[in-house]
Amino acid sequence: MIPQDHIDITGEVGQVYKAVVVIAGVTVRTVNPATTPFTYSAANRISDGGIGPVTLQIFSNANSLDSYFPQVVTFEMTGFGLDFGNFFGGLQL
Repeated sequence: MIPQDHIDITGEVGQVYKAVVVIAGVTVRTVNPATTPFTYSAANRISDGGIGPVTLQIFSNANSLDSYFPQVVTFEMTGFGLDFGNFFGGLQL
C-alpha cells in the first residue's frame, strides 16, 4: 500500500482542478480552474448567500475531462466572526 502523498505519485501533465460550491443543494459557484491551494473564505460564504451547510466538490481535470469522482467535503461556517471575515468564525465539519 502506498500513501497518496508519496513523492512518486504525481498528476498528469496539464492537470488542473475545478472547485464547485454547493449550498442547500444548489450550485452557486464554479471555479475553473481553481488555484492551488483553493481557499473558500467567510467573505466568499457571505457573498454566496443561502442558508445551510456548504459542500465543496473538487474535480481533477486533465485533457478537458473531469474526474468521475470528486473529492467532497461538507461543512457549516458558524460563529460571531462570520460577519467579519474568516478571523473569528468557526468551522464545523
